[in-house]
Amino acid sequence: MQAIGYTLEEEDSSNQLLDMETQLQWLRDIGFTDVDCYWKWLETALLIGVKPAIL
Repeated sequence: MQAIGYTLEEEDSSNQLLDMETQLQWLRDIGFTDVDCYWKWLETALLIGVKPAIL
């Protein structure tokens, strides 16, 4: 927290993270494919998926 300029007192208590697999499943549930986490650092992650075009 110190490295990114926050203290525990400043942390928002409603900021409750879910596990990554749950978030990846949300993307799958709404139609994304090839879903994965491409990058993660602390509580920041880059989740990517492909949404097929509707013809």
